[in-house]
Amino acid sequence: MPAWPAMPVAGGPVVLRAFSDADVPMVMEWATDPYVPTIGSLPANADRQDALDWIERQRGRLAEGLATPWRRAPAVAASPAPRLSR
Repeated sequence: MPAWPAMPVAGGPVVLRAFSDADVPMVMEWATDPYVPTIGSLPANADRQDALDWIERQRGRLAEGLATPWRRAPAVAASPAPRLSR
């Protein structure tokens, strides 16, 4: 499986990028949704360490060639990113 692009991929107001440790609060919020823990490896009501462990597992999925996990984020004008062709 190819490596994650060096620069995030953007299309309009959305950027697809790899997960980072800065995503811990968002991952912890996801873990409060009763459905999310039923469809993956994020435990219900994850604490900070659970969220960090989950992010690390996502990075491992790419390294193992199992998936290309990505995080959808708002595009930021200060960070240019390659545009998706239409």
